[in-house]
Amino acid sequence: MKTVRRRWGTVAGQASVELAGGALVVLLAGLVIAQLFLGGQQRLRADAAAKTGALAVVEGEDPRAAVRAALPGRSSGEVEVRSRPAGDHMVRVEVSLPPAGPFGSLGLVPPVKAAATAGSGTAEGGDG
Repeated sequence: MKTVRRRWGTVAGQASVELAGGALVVLLAGLVIAQLFLGGQQRLRADAAAKTGALAVVEGEDPRAAVRAALPGRSSGEVEVRSRPAGDHMVRVEVSLPPAGPFGSLGLVPPVKAAATAGSGTAEGGDG
């Protein structure tokens, strides 16, 4: 391979630097995509757990135990559950999960929160 000599270096050297920079951009983009995907999954888990907790209260059971049972393995360890009355014969259960993904453990992403309201045999969720 013939290299062209420039004033500050070679063309091959510049290509190596550009390749390394491009690889870092691709890596960062992959991490951001993974964070978005895992954050979405965590939101779905929080929604389902909040609905389960609200229905448990209506059935006379402990909402914290129901929420922990609804979450898979590791997710149930650091969950916060609050339940409070939400009007006539209604209860609101709020669930907060630690963020998932590559940036979640660094404290760069807020916790995932979801809430559900239930009463008289119904459950509504999805608001956070």
